[in-house]
Amino acid sequence: MDDVADWSGFYLALCSIGSQAIAGLDPDDRELIDTIAGSTDEFWSGELQATFEDTAADEGIRAAVVAALEVWLRSIRSTLRANFGIGLSGSPKVTPDSPALERLIAAASGD
Repeated sequence: MDDVADWSGFYLALCSIGSQAIAGLDPDDRELIDTIAGSTDEFWSGELQATFEDTAADEGIRAAVVAALEVWLRSIRSTLRANFGIGLSGSPKVTPDSPALERLIAAASGD
């Protein structure tokens, strides 16, 4: 692909607004995720970064952002369970048509 993905820009945006691209989050869960993501790297993983970079190279930035969000959501679930003994309420899922996703794509594009 010709697009060059900006991991740093994407990750900063992800930690800031990533939860807004996840539908079905309980407001308390969203607040907790935003607090943790905004002040720590608890939800980062090598898989997250590799998925973003590999998918961007193979399929483009939009696909990379969606794939990375899926990995991030799994990381959120496992981190909250392992470190805090809690799970997410409901059935949160990545929303591919959310305005937040478009902002994440812009950040990943270096815009």
